[in-house]
Amino acid sequence: MAIKTDVDVVNVCCKGGAAGAVSRITSVLGKGIATLTFDEAYQKQRREALNRRPSDLKEGLARGGKGLVMVHICYLSYTLSNS
Repeated sequence: MAIKTDVDVVNVCCKGGAAGAVSRITSVLGKGIATLTFDEAYQKQRREALNRRPSDLKEGLARGGKGLVMVHICYLSYTLSNS
């Protein structure tokens, strides 16, 4: 069993803090984009999906990809409908 040095502990803490900050930023951006769609059904569906935890890594990656695509589709459909 290796003894962690202070440098190792600081390194791990910094990485975890940065990941948490990025997660919060992307969450706020996603919420803002969802609000810009003005689609109550999509916003409700998004909130429900965020409250469910993925069962494994594969499901988590699939949900992330789907969410990214859905935001772009909603934005594109909103933009085209108002043109």
